[in-house]
Amino acid sequence: MWKLAPALLEAAATSHGTTPVFYDSRRNPYQLPQFHQSVHHSSVQTSPGQLSSPLTQCVWTFFWLAVMLFIALPIGLISCQLYVLLSPFSAFMSCFSFVTDLLLKVAHMPSRCAQHMVQAKPLFSL
Repeated sequence: MWKLAPALLEAAATSHGTTPVFYDSRRNPYQLPQFHQSVHHSSVQTSPGQLSSPLTQCVWTFFWLAVMLFIALPIGLISCQLYVLLSPFSAFMSCFSFVTDLLLKVAHMPSRCAQHMVQAKPLFSL
């Protein structure tokens, strides 16, 4: 029965000195990161991504997931197919090189959406 308990519920803490050590369900030690805040470093500027809350980051992650699934993947797949069909013609017709370069950039849309999703990057940073 105890094997079915999730790892987060079974975090028995013991203290070694000043830093508590937590154990997961497999008895592997996990130490919490230490954050040292100082009054003298208040002038250090942080990026807007560091100031957002975890809820806001979660919303942006799901936003980029939806954009990737419903917009970027279908458009990326169509542009990949067109790129494969038109790229041989760009070798001897220079007018197709602009089109194939554009199709290649559009084919990278799902990758960019996935990068923004992992970083929880907002659409517009204020």
